[in-house]
Amino acid sequence: MDIKIESPIRISLETIGFEDDYGSIEFKITIGTSGFDYNQSISFNTWIAYYHIDAFLNALNENKKSELVNLDGNFSLIIDSHENYIEWSHVEFRYSDNIFSTFKARREVNDFYPSIVEAFKDYPRWWGK
Repeated sequence: MDIKIESPIRISLETIGFEDDYGSIEFKITIGTSGFDYNQSISFNTWIAYYHIDAFLNALNENKKSELVNLDGNFSLIIDSHENYIEWSHVEFRYSDNIFSTFKARREVNDFYPSIVEAFKDYPRWWGK
């Protein structure tokens, strides 16, 4: 089972694999946003630790500011119902090509918060809670 959110930002987290010995999951993350005069999308694979997923879900369930980060620290997804926003950011380094790029978007959550929480709550946690 994967995680998919359509609004206010299109986000999908597709499970690619997992490593129970190291306590992490590999996801293919695809994110898309658009505005008046732009479309932005990105897709990449990354590893997220079980404990980061647990902390993120616990904070969501407690209606607190929630942050999901990957093992490299170059991706984050923040959802804050009190400040009414969802934000993601990704930094990419390609040393062989001397390329550094960063992507970031922030949107108001408004009435989408319950559906965002449900999308994450439905993700199975076989490693415990």
